[in-house]
Amino acid sequence: MHKTDMKNILVIRFNKAGDMICTIPLLKTLRRHFKDAAITLFAEDASEEISGNIPQIDGFFVYRKTDNMFRNKYVECRKLIKNYKKAHGIKKFDIAIAVKGGFSSFLSAAACISGAGIRIGYRSPQKRLWNLCYNLPANPIDLPSVHQVEACLNLLTAIGISDFIRDASISVPAAAADKAYVFLTAHKMTPKKRIAVFNISNNRESSTWYPENFIKLGRIISQKYGYNFIITSIPADKGKAVRICDQLNGKGFFYDTAGLMDFAAVASVSNFLVAGDGGAVHIGAAAGAKVIALFGQTNPIIYGPYGEGHIVLKSKDGNVNSITPDDVITALSIHE
Repeated sequence: MHKTDMKNILVIRFNKAGDMICTIPLLKTLRRHFKDAAITLFAEDASEEISGNIPQIDGFFVYRKTDNMFRNKYVECRKLIKNYKKAHGIKKFDIAIAVKGGFSSFLSAAACISGAGIRIGYRSPQKRLWNLCYNLPANPIDLPSVHQVEACLNLLTAIGISDFIRDASISVPAAAADKAYVFLTAHKMTPKKRIAVFNISNNRESSTWYPENFIKLGRIISQKYGYNFIITSIPADKGKAVRICDQLNGKGFFYDTAGLMDFAAVASVSNFLVAGDGGAVHIGAAAGAKVIALFGQTNPIIYGPYGEGHIVLKSKDGNVNSITPDDVITALSIHE
């Protein structure tokens, strides 16, 4: 395989925003090795906003999940790939890389449907027909013992790439950065000057810290170190977020994050972010925040915040609420 012959590369990465953040080092590495190729990203709607802010790709299209029981996802996948190729004058994809830290039958099917000459992905350790979809399978590694970023990067060893760019950072769009700055100014705060972001929402119950824990943590940090707090949440948790603000004695301020980049912007101006494991942890780390990640049942070796300087607290019983505010204070080791 000659790199100059690879004109069109398809990277297939489904799942959510945090998973897309973990794919960014792979995309950056691909761009360095295939400077003249068109790199296309096939993503899910949950990571659409992240996908639209990755400068290393030339385009992307989105698979949208629905509750329609009569919808055939494989037919839909074929239609999306066909339409994108037609709209962009692509006769064929030379390489399709199905990105996931393990085997996925849907991803293997999508790679096959793409019609790419080279199809890379993780095969199942079991004998499955879907394994035949990959004609250049990824080199096997001990997936449960490596970070999701490293599992993604390992896919590139199948085409002889091993000098990885281990950088998952993102740039915050100007509009989102301006919105965050206006918010800080309105509340008499200065970027990186005793500001903590608490993201209170999580799609896993075992990773959802109780509001009372955020309140207690905020009160301790505010009283001892003079911090202000920006509270973020999904729309459904706004009531909880506002209640937390009300209990922080004028030091808590709710920030309406209309999009993922709004959250990235406000995290980037903080001294640290506290959040349960999930997308907020990865977005915050990618935006340059120091992250204190609270883990319930999820394995932090695989899904912890990527990069240096972050703090991971893992509950002993699988329930994130067994981690106390005092545990967080001890881990932070804040000094005036």
